[in-house]
Amino acid sequence: MGKEDLNNQPVLDYLKKQFEVLKNDYRTPDGHVQSCTLIACDVARLLIEEEKIPSIYKVLGKLKDGSKYNRETLIPRLYEGRVEWGGHIVTVDEENVVYDPMLGKSMSIDNYKQQAFLNNDIEMVENISSENVPEFISR
Repeated sequence: MGKEDLNNQPVLDYLKKQFEVLKNDYRTPDGHVQSCTLIACDVARLLIEEEKIPSIYKVLGKLKDGSKYNRETLIPRLYEGRVEWGGHIVTVDEENVVYDPMLGKSMSIDNYKQQAFLNNDIEMVENISSENVPEFISR
């Protein structure tokens, strides 16, 4: 059984529910674009309840040749090129398992980097450390 199979049920149930809501180009059924940051906070809260240690990560496209700041856009595989993002926010636990409702399940960082985006040369940067997540999600 791999790390991805060992995750707690409340978080997996939440991811599956959100996946069903967001499978239409990351929009809710009434057409509003969902907030990946708010979802990452919800996931972090559920992980803390299960005594896991979450961090919140920023997902970015690779830097364009010769640039210090300009990055490739992210193209989520699920949406087959209909959606492009400048960045994305996900929750990662202490075992380097990524929780992203866009996929409807959790997976290791290495698998996530290969499966989540059509342009799988992505960068993941810790945006909010595990020490700061409780204060951040309490806002």
